[in-house]
Amino acid sequence: MTTGQMADAARLAKNCVENPVVKALLPESERELVLSVEVEPGRYSIRWAAYLLGLSAEEVGILISEQKIQRVLDKMDSDGRKACLSLDDRLQVIGQPCQQAAKYILPCELDRRAKDELWLDRAMRTIRAYHRIRKGQL
Repeated sequence: MTTGQMADAARLAKNCVENPVVKALLPESERELVLSVEVEPGRYSIRWAAYLLGLSAEEVGILISEQKIQRVLDKMDSDGRKACLSLDDRLQVIGQPCQQAAKYILPCELDRRAKDELWLDRAMRTIRAYHRIRKGQL
């Protein structure tokens, strides 16, 4: 990333942080951190990743969880499985955090996923199917 691109990214982040929705989602400490950073961070929290993907933090949790995606795949027929994310397509977190630990995602992973229309479509279908299974509708 060039210096100009880093400056543009920093301006964009500062504009995003001033957004009322972001103010509600991010704690004050994280907002201050984003405002003080001049370069792109090396990792994004689940809340920030959710904002960038246009999802809730709970929905990003579904896309990260191997167990939740497997639960969806187990309930779906073969056509439904093709329309949902596979275990290989789930969002990858940095390292191997334990279940209750904070999870972080690489910015390059989020950028790639946010620009991939097919992945976003499959992610939304997976989230919808997961909620339908929880409600007993599938």
